[in-house]
Amino acid sequence: MKKVQNIQNRKALLVGAAASIAMALTTNAATSISVTLQSLGGVDNDGGIDDSSEATATVNNLTAAGLTPSFIWGGGDGTPDPGGHASFERIEFSTTGAVFGLGSSSDSGRNYLSTIQNDYHTANFTATIEFTISDIANQNVFFGMGTGQLGTFSLPDYQTGNSAAVVELANGNTGNTFLFSSISEDFGDNQTNMTGVSYGLGTHLAKISFSSSAQELTFSVDANNDGSFESSLTRDVSSLIGTGGWGDTDNASIFFGGDDGVTLANFNVSAVPEPSSAALLGLSALTLILRRR
Repeated sequence: MKKVQNIQNRKALLVGAAASIAMALTTNAATSISVTLQSLGGVDNDGGIDDSSEATATVNNLTAAGLTPSFIWGGGDGTPDPGGHASFERIEFSTTGAVFGLGSSSDSGRNYLSTIQNDYHTANFTATIEFTISDIANQNVFFGMGTGQLGTFSLPDYQTGNSAAVVELANGNTGNTFLFSSISEDFGDNQTNMTGVSYGLGTHLAKISFSSSAQELTFSVDANNDGSFESSLTRDVSSLIGTGGWGDTDNASIFFGGDDGVTLANFNVSAVPEPSSAALLGLSALTLILRRR
């Protein structure tokens, strides 16, 4: 009887250990997201933000989708208030996606949507966003990893002190990639441009692939969204992780946006959490115990 009880106790211990390790492998893990970005614009879904109640409804829709806006609210504290809905003039949610830069042109019309989840530096992930160009000379698309805060020239995170890695797609032939970390840095600091970027009017696809273990982020562009990525560039982002950066004081969200009426749609993130070293050690120990039994 005592021997049977000991066996049962061991089984219970092993089951408990396995459950704890499984939890350690998944706790606080970055998650996958899929959002069409269509018809998120408030209670009547006409795309426009007509009053403060629709502004609040739009924020609720975005929150449910796992996203948060970078809009400058009338209250100045990041929360919607009476009259604050005017800030939504920069974006409209239509049946084709999110149209950025309405109401104001160029820099002053830029805005961004960021994931609420802000620990994507802990995961291996692939993120994609479709962008539709109707004005090749003026429309810009921004896609990256960081906070997605409006910075100088309304660039994402530029001179805000936030750590960010971002690609700017412009003029149909430019893929400027930037790593931002210091509030005092110049625009050209740590800039590397993609080669072979070429796209015209129509719908295209931008992709970010991130390796948590290698601490590298790869930007890619698929002209015409036909499954063929014509241009890619990998950046070492280890300087953005740790003390004063991602995982410490800065968000590691995924963000996107643009200006001058560019349409973004079908935002997808496929994330595979990176297991912690403690969890891996525990899993190895459990495996040895099971083998010995």
